[in-house]
This record gives sequence, structure tokens and C-alpha cells, in this order.
Amino acid sequence: MRTFALAAFVTAVSATNEVESAFLGYIVQFGKSYPTFEEYGFRLTQFARNHAIIIEHNATESSYKLGHNKMSDWT
Repeated sequence: MRTFALAAFVTAVSATNEVESAFLGYIVQFGKSYPTFEEYGFRLTQFARNHAIIIEHNATESSYKLGHNKMSDWT
């Protein structure tokens, strides 16, 4: 588990794109942890899909705004 924490820290330091940066903030905000790199990658993909939906919706003139919650990395 310590190795994964170190890897997550390295990833946080080297996060270069907006989606992965948002995902790392999401992990911290909601206290998420993933047991393997494969799970991390899968959850990042789910988060990125939902993040795109949120950004697209919030760019429109709507009476409400979307945002992330504890389920943003779910399928």
C-alpha cells in the first residue's frame, strides 16, 4: 500500500493535464483510494467521461450546473 501511495504522490506532482489534476483533487476531496494501477486507470477513465459531460453541460445556458460527487468515478 505504501508503494501505491508513493506512486499516487508522484502522479500528483507530475499531473500535467486538467482532467488528471481534477481527478487527483477528486480523490483527495472524497477520500478515494484504489488498490491497483489498473483500477486507478479505470476510475480515471470513468471520471474523465463524466468530467467531459459536466464541462459540456456547464458551457450551455442552463438553469442548473453540474458538478462532481462521490459517484464521479463510477460506471
